[in-house]
This record gives sequence, structure tokens and C-alpha cells, in this order.
Amino acid sequence: MVATASFTANLLILIIRPQIEFKQSIVVSEIGFT
Repeated sequence: MVATASFTANLLILIIRPQIEFKQSIVVSEIGFT
């Protein structure tokens, strides 16, 4: 039970973190272009 919870949390982090970094890089590039 605990193992599945941590596995699900790690999976969510793997899915969410790239999206956050991608949005941050877009914001940085927009600031750089203006």
C-alpha cells in the first residue's frame, strides 16, 4: 500500500515536473525576446 502510494507520487512528479520546467523555459524565452 505504501509502496504503491510512493510509486504513484514518483510517477506524478515525473509527469508534472517536465511540464513545469517547459512552462518556465517558455516564460524565460518570452522575457528574453521582449
